[in-house]
Formats: sequence, structure tokens, C-alpha cells
Amino acid sequence: MKKTLTILCLTMGIFLITAPCVQAHMVWISADNPSPETGESVYLKLGFGHDYPSNQVVHKGQLDNIYALDSKGGKSTPKKIFPGFYKFTPKTKGIYLLQAELKSGFVSATPDGHKLGSKKDHKDAKSCFRHHMNTATVIQTQGSPNQNIQNSNKDLRLLPLDNPSEIKVGNKISFRVLFNGERIENVKVLGTFKGSEKAWVQESTSNQEGIVRFKIDQDNPWLFQAKYTTPYKDKSICDKHTYKTTITITP
Repeated sequence: MKKTLTILCLTMGIFLITAPCVQAHMVWISADNPSPETGESVYLKLGFGHDYPSNQVVHKGQLDNIYALDSKGGKSTPKKIFPGFYKFTPKTKGIYLLQAELKSGFVSATPDGHKLGSKKDHKDAKSCFRHHMNTATVIQTQGSPNQNIQNSNKDLRLLPLDNPSEIKVGNKISFRVLFNGERIENVKVLGTFKGSEKAWVQESTSNQEGIVRFKIDQDNPWLFQAKYTTPYKDKSICDKHTYKTTITITP
């Protein structure tokens, strides 16, 4: 078990060494061209760090899944260039939601500090959480019609409710906070933009419809983040699930 945990730690990266690091870190997708022509390749970078943006990328072994959903729910897989970098080529006109999920895992608080593994792995653990992280970004091909944006029904998500072509400086943007496909209220969502001197510049809490709204007041890529916790079913193994989702939008 000790050897297994050591290998997992090296694979998942230093963000799993302590619980504060896991909770503070986030993942996001940056697209070099969110409005390509049909058939034009878009290059994606999976960023990772405490602050948006950073020079870190998702390491080999951290990523669980990456895919694109079209307006009809069709799924395709971007081409991997190397760890943390991918290429996506939309073959038809439309709006695509690119989504990526990191591998989940347990972190326990012990008398010797935070360690990988559940309470089963650490008999002296004071507490434990299982972390889940995912991210998304929107790509809309030139001249595409207004379409519904599809989303995964797994874990915590921020579903864009606006046509990407209408997201401009001075306008507001809306998201629906979803957990396993169901809207949830009273979830705090934070927003920031590339180049901001502050970690977060706006905050909104989901209403009864699960909706949050932000004003786009900077002509830079934006990142929005939500966090949510649920109890872990078996307290002898772990105490809670911690979910974190982000989405990047370019005006």
C-alpha cells in the first residue's frame, strides 16, 4: 500500500500532497481560437494551479477524460498532442462544449499531516475527503446558428445559458449550476478574468432555478468556478466528497 500511494502521489502531482493544496487548486481549458471556421483546428491547453492563468499544465496521469459535446449530444475526442495539450477540429457548424475531468482520489488528515488515501489506508486519520475536479470551455464555429449547449450529467457543472456570440463586454452572462444533472441553489460561484490583479473579481449565488449571473466588463478570457460538498456514504472510509468545476468563456 505504501508503494502504491507513493506512485500515485508522483503521478497525480504535488497538488495532492496536502488537502489545502487540493482544495485551492483548479483546472481549466484555454482555447487559442474559440470561434474557428468549420474544419479549422483549435489548440487546447489544460491549465492547472492556484490562480488563473498560470504556467502549469495538467500532468501525465492526472487527466481522466476529455471530450467535446455538440448541440445534439454527440461526443468526440480531441487529439492529444502531449500531456496538457490537445487539438480539436469541429467538422460541422455549431456550438461545442469541451469538457475535461481529472482523476478523483482520497486525501486524509492525519497527525503527521495530510496524506493520500482514505481512512482505510490511515487508521489514525482525523478526517477525509474525496476530491472531484472538472472544467469546460465553449467553442462556436463561424456562422453557426443559435443552439442549446449540451452538458454532462455527472458531478458539478456550470451550464452556459447564453449564445456564445452574444457574450460581449457590457453584457451579462448566465449559468445554471447543476449537480448530477439537477439544478441546485445556494451555491457560490466566483468569476475572474485573465490579467486581473485579484484572484476573484465577482461573486454570485445560485437562485432557486440554479442560475447565477455575471457582468462581462473586461475584454479578456474569463474563468468561473463553483464548489460543492456532499457527505460520503460510508463514514468509516471517508467523510465527504468535494466537487469543483470551472468554465472559461471568451467575449
